[in-house]
Amino acid sequence: LILCMGIVYHHADPIGMLKNIRKLLSKGGNLILETSGVDSKEDIAYFPKKTYSGCRGWWFIPSAGCLENWLRRSGYQNVKIRIQTKVNFDEQRKTSLSGNFSLEDGLDPENPELTSEGYPAPVRIIAEASK
Repeated sequence: LILCMGIVYHHADPIGMLKNIRKLLSKGGNLILETSGVDSKEDIAYFPKKTYSGCRGWWFIPSAGCLENWLRRSGYQNVKIRIQTKVNFDEQRKTSLSGNFSLEDGLDPENPELTSEGYPAPVRIIAEASK
């Protein structure tokens, strides 16, 4: 079992990263992948110009369908989206570790369904797949 939590959107090559993780799994082994994503019926990923929700270092923010496609095209089997839920202010709050920055700071104050840059606000997606 490999847990990949909050990492894939920080990689410029998410497919390469997923393939490398797959190599580490034993045959029949499972991957649980948690990521920020966007709520969309389309198989898309946003590629922010500079920041996403006020944060640097985000390369691709996938929809659940896009994440499923990444996993399948990386060679995984039995791909399932287990959870998709809105990210809430309690879990993404201001702390000393966050530099006193929170999710609320990265959203459009007039429309919290959008980030400060105008992208859809993040959702949490948890997927399971096997080798």
